[in-house]
Amino acid sequence: MRIDATDPARTDLLAQDLRHAGCVSVRVGETALAVAYPAALDEREEAMELTFFLRAWAAADPESSH
Repeated sequence: MRIDATDPARTDLLAQDLRHAGCVSVRVGETALAVAYPAALDEREEAMELTFFLRAWAAADPESSH
């Protein structure tokens, strides 16, 4: 899954938090990440888990622009 953020500094923080949650992320642009969740059974579960994570991360981050 590709995740596009708006701020390079926030992108680094997001990548770090994703790694702590068991995801693999690779920066693919100044503010973009390619992310995988290896524990997911299939692409559908991976998308659901990453969507849930991103919503929780944005809600907990006062600097995010959810």
